[in-house]
Parts: sequence; C-alpha cells; structure tokens
Amino acid sequence: MKCPYCNKEMEKGYIQSKHGLGWNRKKRVLAVSSGWFADQPLEYESVAYRYGDCKKIIIDYNQQEE
Repeated sequence: MKCPYCNKEMEKGYIQSKHGLGWNRKKRVLAVSSGWFADQPLEYESVAYRYGDCKKIIIDYNQQEE
C-alpha cells in the first residue's frame, strides 16, 4: 500500500488489543488491568499499514485476514 501523504510504500502489520478496538469522537479514559500479561492472546485485531517517516498509520477495519 502506498502512503497517501508521501506516496512511499507502507509496511503491513496489525493493530491489536485484548479488549477490542473502538473509535470515538472524544478522548476517553482507559483503565489498564495490572493482571494483564504480554503472553496472553490478543482477541481483536485490524490490518494496519504504517510509514515511519510520515508517522502515519492507516487502519483497514473492514479487512479480514484468512
């Protein structure tokens, strides 16, 4: 995927979360559980592309991985 800001190739990856991904118009306070460990499986993910020079991430929340 090409970056829409600089037209350079972006790197494919994933945005992942244990408790879901969401978008809001306003910033919300998020609580983080102290019992969460890094080796637990992450249940929610969306394909995302990033380009480091522009510091942009594009999330395709409609794309499903096979």
